[in-house]
This record gives sequence, C-alpha cells and structure tokens, in this order.
Amino acid sequence: SCENCEAGKYSGPSQSICASCPIGTFTDGEAKTAVGDCKCKAGYTGASTCSVCQAGKYKASLGTEVCIQCLADSFSAAGATTCINCGTDASAPAGSIAGTGCKCNAGFTGPDGGACSACGAGKFKNTAGSASCADCSAGTYADSSALTGCSACPSNAITAGTSTTALTDCKCKTGYTGPDGGSCTVCTSGTFKGNVGSDSCETCEAGKYSGPAQSICVSCPTGTFTDGEAKTAVGDCKC
Repeated sequence: SCENCEAGKYSGPSQSICASCPIGTFTDGEAKTAVGDCKCKAGYTGASTCSVCQAGKYKASLGTEVCIQCLADSFSAAGATTCINCGTDASAPAGSIAGTGCKCNAGFTGPDGGACSACGAGKFKNTAGSASCADCSAGTYADSSALTGCSACPSNAITAGTSTTALTDCKCKTGYTGPDGGSCTVCTSGTFKGNVGSDSCETCEAGKYSGPAQSICVSCPTGTFTDGEAKTAVGDCKC
C-alpha cells in the first residue's frame, strides 16, 4: 500500500519517494503534498526563503513569524528556539548573544557566564561583573553578605583594621567615650582617654590639664602647679 510522507517531507501524485523540505524548513505534520507545505522551522524565519534567527533572538514555532529578541537576563546563540536564562544573581541586557553576557550582580562575584557567589561579611562590590569583592575600609563595616557598600562607623569611632563585620567593631577613639557600636561623647576639658574603646574618660591629676577630646593630660610648666584636679588650661598652672 502507499505510505504517508513523514513530517519534513512531501510528494505529489504517483511518486516513489518523498522529497525533503528545503534547509531551514519543516512541515506541521505528515502526508504533505507540496513544497509550499514546508514552513520556516523553529529557529528560522522568512516567507519564501528562510534564514536563521540571529544570536540574541529566538523563534519557538513553525511558520513565518519573525524572530523575537531575548529578554533581559537571558541569551541565545544563532538558530535558537528559546532563550537561556542567566544563572542566579546574574544579569544581562536584552538581546545578549552568549552566556558571557550574564554578569554577576553588584554584591556578588564570579566569572562572566559562570556561577556567582555573594560577597561575605566585611566585603562589598558595587558594580556588576567579574571583579572581586573588596574589603571594607577602616572605619566602615559590612554585617551581612551580598552588600553593595559598607556602612560608616558612628562619628568619632574607628575600627581596628579593614574587613570589619559588625557595628560593635566600631569603637570610640582616644579622647571620646561610649559603648562599642554606639554614640561617642567627647571627653570634656580636664579629662582624657588614652585608649580606643568603651572606657570612661579620666580626670587629669593635679599638676596637669587638658582641653576637650584629649588622649593625655599636659603637665604644667616647670615651677608651676594646679590647685586641684581636672584643670582645663595652662592658665590653671600657678607658681
């Protein structure tokens, strides 16, 4: 008995073989009778002649429809029937033509087109791409992962170094007092604080004086002395 031409082929009457559709075309089923039944296949577009969809575009169906640009955060090679999504935590502009167009978001690092990992606490990255995460500078901190910037310590507080991971690592500098991570208050005239941290300001002993925000008390000039503690200026030193 006569057999149906398989999908992708056609024949006229009294044929011994079925003819294959032209390159880039296909049929929508079996038993097709003419070359006109061959339509541009998925990944190709055209009316009389079919051409491959350019990279960055796709076409999912059989027919004359135009190729569609890939949406943002996806890409395709030439002849694509669908677009491939970027990996987690990566982005790409619409119409991207390769996986390398997928770049790690700010706060994440990794090779273009590869897996992205979050910047750890104490680090940040404020641009998209393959750059490494940077250390938070002294006087700043990052207390969680995937951050695009570091937070500044409170006024008159400092950190022991870079890559600080907690607000409580911000400690009041010399001449200021307050809880770690909290507000720092100036040591008033007649007091001092010589170390970094939460210690209280101390009173200048007799024979010494200080202005505000001092780390030490200054001794009176030779031959002079004060009449008590907590003096605030050299003028308090008397013969």
